[in-house]
Amino acid sequence: SVARTLGPPGLNSSHCFVSGKDLFTRLLLCFMAFFYDLIPMTYVVIEQCIRCKYMDCIEVCPVDCFYEGENMLAIHPDECIDCGVCEPECPVEAIVPDSDPKAEDWLKLNAEYAVKWPNITRKGTPPPDADEHKEEKGKKEKYFSPNPGKGA
Repeated sequence: SVARTLGPPGLNSSHCFVSGKDLFTRLLLCFMAFFYDLIPMTYVVIEQCIRCKYMDCIEVCPVDCFYEGENMLAIHPDECIDCGVCEPECPVEAIVPDSDPKAEDWLKLNAEYAVKWPNITRKGTPPPDADEHKEEKGKKEKYFSPNPGKGA
């Protein structure tokens, strides 16, 4: 799996119905399975970043887990500490927790390119036409580039 999990390996809702365990243990296992399913394990950069790449998120990341592609950023899922401070900084809402349905197709892409692209720790200059692409749909098919950015 690309994202980290916090709970014990293999913990899931079937633990609620384990026989031979006392009621307290079954309830505790059930609660833990439910609780761990609700915790976002990493944040993910999604399509809205393509051709916008404002980079406000980079300035607030305490662990420098952003990587720069030619026209978008990626978050390394194993470096992200799940603090969420980057999410509200993005003016185009291109950062979501991995539990968000919009992240589904992007988690693997973030993990793949975070190891190929250079790390970026300082905000750069967004593309001059970034505002023109803010609301555009279908940017992945039109513009995604596997090429690395400059990093910083």
